[in-house]
Amino acid sequence: RESFPRFELYEATSGDLLIVAPRDPAAGLDLAPDAIARAGLAARLGRIRVDSIEDVRLRKLGDDRSHGRLAAAYGVPANSDFEPFVEQQAPRARLRRDTAKDLGDVVSAPVPVAELLLGLAPPAPGVAYGRATTSSKIGERVQALAALRALTTPAEATPTAAAPTDAPPLEPELAAAIALARLGLLRCPAPPLRDETPLLMAANRVARAVNAALAREQVGPVWRRIEAQPCHAGRSERLRGWIGLHRAVAERDLPQMARLGRTLLAADPAAPREAVEVALGAAMLAEVAAGRSDAARALLESAVTRLGREALRSPLWLGLATWPTQRPKP
Repeated sequence: RESFPRFELYEATSGDLLIVAPRDPAAGLDLAPDAIARAGLAARLGRIRVDSIEDVRLRKLGDDRSHGRLAAAYGVPANSDFEPFVEQQAPRARLRRDTAKDLGDVVSAPVPVAELLLGLAPPAPGVAYGRATTSSKIGERVQALAALRALTTPAEATPTAAAPTDAPPLEPELAAAIALARLGLLRCPAPPLRDETPLLMAANRVARAVNAALAREQVGPVWRRIEAQPCHAGRSERLRGWIGLHRAVAERDLPQMARLGRTLLAADPAAPREAVEVALGAAMLAEVAAGRSDAARALLESAVTRLGREALRSPLWLGLATWPTQRPKP
C-alpha cells in the first residue's frame, strides 16, 4: 500500500487472489464494458467459465478502502530485503495451512457491506452468471438465486432469477432451513409452535444466504410477505424482532438496521452466534455508512464476549471497525 495506495482485490478462483493497482494513484480502476471482447480474450476466458464482464465484477473482493487499513490493524510490517516478513512467515503459514480466503469475508458478509460501502450493488434480477461457479463469491450468488427460487412458490418466482442449469444443488443446511421457513413463516402452522428457536435459526440461515447477495427488489418482498401472514402478530416479540431486522437488511434500511441490530444484541442474550453476527453486522454497517466508525468499533468491543477475542482479528469485523470515513486523497 505504501507504493500503490490505490488497489482492488479480485478472486480468480476460490483459492487465488489477484491485486490490481495503477502506477498513477489518480488513474481509474473501472472495468471497461468491452474488456473481455478485446484481444481475443473471450475464448480464453471461456475455458475458465468467465463468460461476461459481470462474471469479473462479481469476483471483486474489495479495494484500498475495505482492505487498505487491515495490514496496519494486524501489525504486519511492509515486506523488504531488510525485513523479509513474507519469507519468514510463509513456512509457518504453510505448516498451519493458513489461507487468505478470509479476506473475502468483508464483501461476503451476511449484510450488504459490498453494496453500501464499496458500491458493488447486486446485479439486476435479469443478470445470470452462466457457468461461472469457480469463484466462491459466484457460488454464493448461485446458491442465493436457488434459495430464492425454492423459497417462493412457482407462481411468484421471478423467471429471470432462475439459477443456472448446471448450478450445484442447495447446501443441505440451507435446504432444510428453507423447508422450515416455508412451513413455519410463510404459512400459519396449527397449532402455533411452542418453541420458536428453530424458526429463528431458519430465518437467520435464509437471511444470510439471500439478503446481501441479491437485489433489494428480489428479497424485500419475501420478508414483507412473512410479516403479512395472519399469525405473525401472534408470534413472540423476539421472533418478530429478528424478522424485522432481516427485512431492514433486505431493504437496506440503515436507521432500522442500526436500531434493531442494537436492540436485539441487548435484548436477546440467548441468540445463537449466527444470529448475533447478523445483528452485529447490521448495526456496525449502518454506523459506518453514516460515518460513525467510532460507534461501530464500540459495538464490536461490546460483542467480544459473545463472539470470542478471535473476532477482533477477523477481516470482516476488523474491516468494518477500521473503515475510513472517506477515501484518502491520492
